[in-house]
Amino acid sequence: MKLKHLLSASLGLAIAATPNLAIAANTTQFSAPGLIKPERSSQNKTIEALVQEEATWMARAQAEKRSQAIGSIFLSLQALVLETQKEPLVTLRELSQKFPNSMVIALYYKQLLAEKASDEAEITRIYRDLLAKYPSHALILNSYTYVVMKPYQETGKVPAAVFQKLNALYDREIAKQPQNLEFYLDWAGTAYQNPDHIFMVWQAATKAMPNNPKVAIDFAKFFTRSPGFKPQVLDKAIQNLTEAAKRYPQETALHQMLGDLQVFAGKEAQAIATYQTIVQAKASLCDPDISEQFAQLKRPENQRKLLNLVIQSFAFDKTQSCPFRLSHLAFGSNSSRKFDREIIAAIAPMTQPNSSITLRSLQIGLMNRQKQYTQIVKLGPTYLPFANDQFDMIDLSTAATLPFSIARAHEELGNRDQALAFYELLGEYQKQTQEEYESNWHLGRMAWQQKDAPKAIALLQSVTQHKWSVMTQKQADDSEVSFRALAHNLLGEIFQSQGKKAEAKQQFEAAIQATATFPAPKANLAN
Repeated sequence: MKLKHLLSASLGLAIAATPNLAIAANTTQFSAPGLIKPERSSQNKTIEALVQEEATWMARAQAEKRSQAIGSIFLSLQALVLETQKEPLVTLRELSQKFPNSMVIALYYKQLLAEKASDEAEITRIYRDLLAKYPSHALILNSYTYVVMKPYQETGKVPAAVFQKLNALYDREIAKQPQNLEFYLDWAGTAYQNPDHIFMVWQAATKAMPNNPKVAIDFAKFFTRSPGFKPQVLDKAIQNLTEAAKRYPQETALHQMLGDLQVFAGKEAQAIATYQTIVQAKASLCDPDISEQFAQLKRPENQRKLLNLVIQSFAFDKTQSCPFRLSHLAFGSNSSRKFDREIIAAIAPMTQPNSSITLRSLQIGLMNRQKQYTQIVKLGPTYLPFANDQFDMIDLSTAATLPFSIARAHEELGNRDQALAFYELLGEYQKQTQEEYESNWHLGRMAWQQKDAPKAIALLQSVTQHKWSVMTQKQADDSEVSFRALAHNLLGEIFQSQGKKAEAKQQFEAAIQATATFPAPKANLAN
């Protein structure tokens, strides 16, 4: 799970697989004084703007940042193309004629053609032509690997000849750019569950870039992202990382990665000792370079030690990444209610209306989990985003925790009108991240509580039709049920109350199809 969604998902907010685009949003005034309704600018970005942005980045010298930016532009292009009514190949053929110099348009178009190609020779020709026009671009190599490996995704058994072909390709391209770390990482990623392959490429990258500490950091991530490696494999990765840490004693991110890897290997005491050296050196152990996935400590006493170290790290946190690490510590492990209260007490003195949106959301989210509803309705509105907040996709998903928690608190306290207002505000946030199926579910069920059947039906039907309503919500018994199943089941109950037995049966069956373990529609069918 991506860290940026960890907070919202753990509080019952759903996760939509929207592109990871850090594009600042515009803001317009919302109903309450000072509050805002954020608007995601990437939703309205045109193809022309993307092409111009691509051209700007392609002209820059920093290969790593350029590659990351082009990758984000490629995701934006995919989203825009898929939103059109035309067949993607038709749209891309037209765009490639209109923008003949755009690499991302050419790549997306050729990738779709390659996926439909009848033989490997045709795929090879397509990408050979792309590499001839755009030499040694990492995104093209990544796309080629994806297309070549796609037929074997279900079985996971890739023929040796395919690996040989990929190895030969990366050998040739790395020879042209031996200092391009991304090439090595993509090469290792072709067999990311094969430790021998990863270590072989890691060694080659270290030899080519002996003075680059990011080599060790990025290769260690393979072992924290893919569970199931044997202890001896993790020990070898720890040994490699330990040697790198000795060469770069001032490289905080490297030491943090070592600590995380030690946690994954079950060496929690060693990890805490490693984390302590970072804070003792007056540095932050919340380095954003590895903030995508923090290691999870299992022992409560070590969780508390890490909490204290993270709180100390706030003094050295120049990138405002510590709130993310706190979120992971709070929601990424099986923490107790007592530990929740300890986190609330630790962050309360440093959390203000002008604190980071992540820290504000974390405090209110933990209070929600503690069922501190009276305090939430008093404090929560002061934490809602104001006009000086700068939003990107991460912030929008995180900020949605606030109106959700406040709405839930009002609902639990019996304040129906206030709950409705904040669920509607939640919808304004989630429209920007394509997650409004969740707010519509809450508004739909509340409409039915007021016996407003037409409104409830319209809202619930929008949930069943939303492409991301397959995301789940934790129930009182800790089971996970998709929003689509919840909406279908409630629609069935509404139709049943209206005497529409056939329609009700259809909805209950659809609910079971959406979440087979959901007991409510099965009970409704039995009745």
